[in-house]
Amino acid sequence: MPRLIIDSVPAKIGITFQKEEIEMEQPPADLEIEQPPAELNIESTPAKLTIDQTRAWENLNLKSFEKLNAEAAQKGAEACSEFIAKTVREGKEMAAIEKKTGNVMARQAADVSPPEPFGEFSDFLPAQFLVDIDCIPSKLTIDIEARKPSIEAAAHKPVWNYTPGKVQIDMMQDPKVTISVDDGNTE
Repeated sequence: MPRLIIDSVPAKIGITFQKEEIEMEQPPADLEIEQPPAELNIESTPAKLTIDQTRAWENLNLKSFEKLNAEAAQKGAEACSEFIAKTVREGKEMAAIEKKTGNVMARQAADVSPPEPFGEFSDFLPAQFLVDIDCIPSKLTIDIEARKPSIEAAAHKPVWNYTPGKVQIDMMQDPKVTISVDDGNTE
């Protein structure tokens, strides 16, 4: 019996890939920064110390001539007033001696007798804390004026290069179909 023989050879293709290429470069930005210095103002007033020893010196009886003269004049005026008052009082007592109000002459004699030879020493000893001290502290003023920086930036676009990829298809083997008839004779 005859047979039909079909023989086929498949097609073979070859595929070659070439990858795409991307080259990219980012240049840095140009940056300029300028920082002006801050303005600093410092003002100070010096401290003031005042020491006044006038009262301490006066307490030791070391006074200026003007002060000594003024005090002497004051004491002289007071002594004069006291003397006049005492003389008037003594005169009135003597004028009324007949009223027998005690021994007027003995009392007046005791009033004019000298004082004790060693009086009190309270005028000689200096008093404490007679030095006046006054202090005005110094004053410090600090002013700072900050200044903003000046910033200028110039950005650069990226530089790039693109090479697209390729695909190449080649026929490595052509397809083939062979049909033959075999009639069955094997001779």
